[in-house]
Amino acid sequence: HPGGAGLPRLQMLVSKGFEVLLPGFEAALGELGLEAEFIISQRGSRTSEIPADLWLSAWLADYPDPDGFFRGLLADPCDPVTEPEMTRELVELLDRGRGSRNQSERLELYGRVDRLLVSEWVVLMPLAYLRTTVLRRPWVHGLWANALTPFRFDAVIVDREHFFQHRVQPDD
Repeated sequence: HPGGAGLPRLQMLVSKGFEVLLPGFEAALGELGLEAEFIISQRGSRTSEIPADLWLSAWLADYPDPDGFFRGLLADPCDPVTEPEMTRELVELLDRGRGSRNQSERLELYGRVDRLLVSEWVVLMPLAYLRTTVLRRPWVHGLWANALTPFRFDAVIVDREHFFQHRVQPDD
């Protein structure tokens, strides 16, 4: 369908909270010659219960390991990401990856899952990968984050004496 010729208006299911992205998506789809009707889903709704051609959603891993990302994303039989035959292949790769004790083999198996979904079958298109960076000053203590927990401010202590000793003074 070069330039979208012959394609009907697509329905795109958009998770609540992503409405701010719709003008950009509408423009990008327009550049491809596509038109879309946007359907806003409620939080927690199953995509399988809402008919659509495209989906815009977010997914975070349950724990910092490829298995935590892929198994949670692909394990719900009520929300299949692929056709049943494709799902069987993915589950087999995931099972082999989970059972492997060889780190190189595990990464290759999970890499194969990623390539199938994103490059070969093109059923998922990652739009962004989030990263957290922590920059601290010497007078700030107790600030931390990890792969599962964004910034924790509940134990932060600011050493006021150290702060006032090191703060930049404007030129007089």
